[in-house]
Amino acid sequence: MKEQRTYELAGDARGQLEHFDVYVQRIIVDSLRQQLVDADPATETVHKGILKEPVGDATHKIEIRAWRAYYKIERAADVIRSVVLIIGEKRGNKLFVEGKEYPT
Repeated sequence: MKEQRTYELAGDARGQLEHFDVYVQRIIVDSLRQQLVDADPATETVHKGILKEPVGDATHKIEIRAWRAYYKIERAADVIRSVVLIIGEKRGNKLFVEGKEYPT
């Protein structure tokens, strides 16, 4: 039986997503669906992978153009659930969340 894949935005991530304009929100949400539901969230790709060191509770990240989404994976029976914890914008070597520099 194929595993069901879902994703959700944690409370903070939902607010962080709303910080961006609607155009950017669509790009991010579409990419999250493609990378976390349509594809295996644990499989590493050029733009998706395991963090060397966790960022908060997040163990994985997705690079979406200039934006980053940090998430953790929860497995239960035949369900893989990805919980997006942080969404921010990468500027140079720094991550900005809701306009403020975020330690990574």
